[in-house]
Amino acid sequence: EMNLAVLALYITLQFSTAYCWTQQYGDAASTNYVPYQGPAIAGWNYTTPPFPSQTSPAVSSEGTIFYPLRANVIAILSNGTILWSGGVAPDGNAYLTNVVFADWVQLVIVGASWVEGKTYLQVVALHAQNGSVAWTSLQNDLYHSTSICVSQTSNAVYLGGFDKRTFSALSLKDGSVIWEKRDIYLLGLFMQTKIGSRSLEVDEEIVLLPTDPYDGSGGKGRLFSYELDSSGKTYWSVDVGFDDGALFAFSTFGVIFGSDGAGGGAGGMKTFGINASSGDVIFSNFGFCNPIAQNSGPAVDIYGYAYYSCGNQAYSVYPNGSLRWISEIYGEPNPYFSISPSLHPGGLVYFFHSDGGALLALSTQDGLLHKRYEITPLPYYEPPLIVGNSMIYLFGFAGNSIVMYPLII
Repeated sequence: EMNLAVLALYITLQFSTAYCWTQQYGDAASTNYVPYQGPAIAGWNYTTPPFPSQTSPAVSSEGTIFYPLRANVIAILSNGTILWSGGVAPDGNAYLTNVVFADWVQLVIVGASWVEGKTYLQVVALHAQNGSVAWTSLQNDLYHSTSICVSQTSNAVYLGGFDKRTFSALSLKDGSVIWEKRDIYLLGLFMQTKIGSRSLEVDEEIVLLPTDPYDGSGGKGRLFSYELDSSGKTYWSVDVGFDDGALFAFSTFGVIFGSDGAGGGAGGMKTFGINASSGDVIFSNFGFCNPIAQNSGPAVDIYGYAYYSCGNQAYSVYPNGSLRWISEIYGEPNPYFSISPSLHPGGLVYFFHSDGGALLALSTQDGLLHKRYEITPLPYYEPPLIVGNSMIYLFGFAGNSIVMYPLII
């Protein structure tokens, strides 16, 4: 059985006080694990209406899914019951860009893009219990590329994007603007606090700002480490050479793991590690997948080891980027498949097989196969979301809709 002390440490470090939409399910280490304590309930599924937002859902520690439909949010309990639906744009005249759950205030934070003569974005806060609107921000000239983070430490909502080069902080209490910065081309926001970052020499929360490599300056994609206050202090910046699909995960030992997002064909995505205190590049390489396959985004455990999926196998690396283990090969590689793996605190790493019909569980110690789950063959687009010790939520395409359902493990 899993050591309870390890589980408590895992929950403390992986679920700090900052949550970002651009990190799957808001998890700074990208473990994709929710510390749910309720029963595992199978036998249900939900199919969205056609053409939903196709963005990442938010999930509470009670197992409730907050899923963005095209213009509204639907809340689904862990037994498949719909808790509520609506709340954002009853007239349908909006498109939801992302959803983040702030559990300490029980608010679902939603980015909603409206088109009324011009395109603009508003942030809407919904009460998690019933979907009613708590507050709506003023119009912001960002739109669909916007990324959102929420922070308990500063009680703020942070948003930014490269469309209009704006980075803003809003009050989590009422949505009012705390500060706003211009002329920053952002591809995403990735946050970490001092919690669990032993070598991070700052007490404040920091945010990683991946900047647009296509801003006309000829840049390769610069990564900024930025203090989240009105002073706007930059701790460091570094050229990593990433694309707009870059993913990052913070370790508890001050290393930022990443993949550059330049996928979509043979050649693979580059992986890298960065010192969170100095910005020094620790390693940068093409990982250990077959050259035809793609490296996924990373997931990081409490010991500082990172895990990547290749679609038909997985591997783990040390903080310096050297290979810790690589699994057996399970079938043929797919050069267009790169979904991140997920980590169970019981010592298992889960990843989708690139054929879409299986979920594999490997030991985090040595990469040996623990179990293979045959699942409904679908184009899965989110990492497997591990909910407690014995359930995983799966999200896949079904025609023009999204289907979601639990898998008992």
